[in-house]
Amino acid sequence: MKCPNIESIELSSESKASLKEIQKINELAPFLVKISGGGVMLNLFAGNGAIASTYSVYSHDFEAFTRAMTVVPKIARRRIWNISGLTMLKVKNYKERKFWQAIHKGCKLN
Repeated sequence: MKCPNIESIELSSESKASLKEIQKINELAPFLVKISGGGVMLNLFAGNGAIASTYSVYSHDFEAFTRAMTVVPKIARRRIWNISGLTMLKVKNYKERKFWQAIHKGCKLN
């Protein structure tokens, strides 16, 4: 969906709170990916000798690790989708509703 042109929109306190929540999600999602990756690396190498570390690396299921790392952005997108949908239903102003509908449908610039 192409993003609509919405001029002179005044956001309600409900919309401002939803935007803050979305901002937190966008800030925390990359951090969660880094923490998850760091945890796996610590699990693989911390406290083990060279032989044990080599065994851990070869025995570790990197496919499952990759799936776990890629699911974080999906969870963030789903959470934003939920927030935008609920906010769209709550706001009363037409322009505000149109704004949240565009976010909910995943409008793209260009």
